[in-house]
Amino acid sequence: IVLSLLAFASGGPEGPLSLLLIIAVGMAAALLGGRSAIGYAAAGTLLTLGGALATAFFTNQPPPYTSTGFLGLALFMMATLVNSLEQRTRRWQLHSLAREREAQYRSALALRIIEQSDDGLIICQPDGGIEYINQAALTLLHPNKATAARYQGLPLNYQHPQLADTLAQWLKQPEKTRFDFDHPHRFRASFHYLKTELGPRALIMLLDLSAEDERVQRDKLASLGRLIASIAHELRNPLSSIRQASDLLPGAQTAEERNQLTDIIKRQTQRINRLVEDVLNAARTPRVQPVAIELQHWMAHFIAQQKALFDKQNPQIECHLGPDAPTIWFDRVHLEQILSNLVANAINHHPTGTDEPPFVRILLNRTQPGRFVLAVCDQNPIIPLDTRTAMFEPFFTTHQAGTGLGLFIARELAQANESDLAWHPADEQDNRGNCFTLDLKAAPDWHDNNDT
Repeated sequence: IVLSLLAFASGGPEGPLSLLLIIAVGMAAALLGGRSAIGYAAAGTLLTLGGALATAFFTNQPPPYTSTGFLGLALFMMATLVNSLEQRTRRWQLHSLAREREAQYRSALALRIIEQSDDGLIICQPDGGIEYINQAALTLLHPNKATAARYQGLPLNYQHPQLADTLAQWLKQPEKTRFDFDHPHRFRASFHYLKTELGPRALIMLLDLSAEDERVQRDKLASLGRLIASIAHELRNPLSSIRQASDLLPGAQTAEERNQLTDIIKRQTQRINRLVEDVLNAARTPRVQPVAIELQHWMAHFIAQQKALFDKQNPQIECHLGPDAPTIWFDRVHLEQILSNLVANAINHHPTGTDEPPFVRILLNRTQPGRFVLAVCDQNPIIPLDTRTAMFEPFFTTHQAGTGLGLFIARELAQANESDLAWHPADEQDNRGNCFTLDLKAAPDWHDNNDT
């Protein structure tokens, strides 16, 4: 009101003091905001208009409606602009406050997780001054709780001198980041570089290896228990057959009956012997002696050997290696054992009661320079889904005379030769055909003509 009167006295809306009215409305909008700012702008406009009408009444001149209108518009624009800026500032402050609270919450949560973690964590300066150490790290470095409490806040060389020396060594040669320690008990320290606003820091993560050793030992015992149970299960059937045949053998009346019972004992004994050999092969770490194998010549000899071995089944074994069959780098004995198992599975799982003989096709595909895939395919029904997930596990078999170790040993041998053994369907639409693929690499001195 005072500013409106002063503006009226200084010449109305066209006077210099009318600008002070605009500034006053802007300050009111900044302090009060919202509807109050619009109210002050409206009041200022009405007072200015009233002053203009009073001036016209006393001076007998037309009222300055144009300048009064522009001044009122300026008042409303100032109020709206300042109010908008004030609302944006308030929203930004609320957003910043929310982000600050969220950051504090996350920081507190991370600190709580670190404190409750079983792994030790140390953040220290390059000179070994510790800025943070959690309880797990104190426990690893000082198993005695009373001793650990006394070391809280001391530098790293007081906590663990060997760890401090390793930190200094790592700062000079940061290539190696993991180190194992045996005192006060086995643990592993991993060093990581941190770049902070306060300067470089070292993050040391401590892993209790004694707990890891206990877990590995438990897993070994559990695996051993499963292995023993599987072996006992596999031995039960042939031993039962041998016992029954042995009980019936003294009462056999004819030579034919005695021969049948003796044949049962012989077959079941061979089955037990094969099981023992497979178990020993599975438990034995494969010794790999890779050599250069000319695949075309080697495969011709292998197929002739397999046809002679399965002469009674009269299998059809085809081989398509292409005109430029490579010289591969593989253990010769392992390659024969892997492919023999795959061919035997294809022949032994051929459906009975059909006139078609077992069919096996061996294919070679080049995947990239110096790398090949050898596929052993059949025309048998596609392996069911539940069987696919377990067929590479030890002692899993769907064949009555099988031990369930063939594919397991074959994959172990493949992996020992830096290869892999996998299964793929040959033709899912017809639900026929299984392909087992073996990755192969060329011998170091073999030249791939396709590379040029």
